[in-house]
Amino acid sequence: MSYVPIVGRVIVERVAGEDIGAHRIVKLGADGNLYHASCTSLDDIDKIVGVSLNAAGTGKAVRVLMFGVCKDPSFNFDVNKPLFLGTNGQMVQDVPEEALFIQRVGSVTGTHEILVELSEPVVIL
Repeated sequence: MSYVPIVGRVIVERVAGEDIGAHRIVKLGADGNLYHASCTSLDDIDKIVGVSLNAAGTGKAVRVLMFGVCKDPSFNFDVNKPLFLGTNGQMVQDVPEEALFIQRVGSVTGTHEILVELSEPVVIL
């Protein structure tokens, strides 16, 4: 098997509709602003746009990584597990019991590196 490096990133900038933390999974609200997404809200399905690259207060600009690699020394994920949407925009590696849907948001590519790559959400019946 040959290794093909991932090249390129897709980043957009939108306005925060609430205080947004860095490295949080965000959704696009009906007003066009960004909010933390949650796996406990079925309303969030198909509204998730990516991972915030910066923290921002309400009304301020947020850069969102829709696809690509993100490096940060604070990342401490298990490279053998994928990343999922948790609650309040958190990236988690174990789906919370209270989840109403599963949204894979990416994978861990190194000790302090993730690949943001959104998959189709799956509703838990």
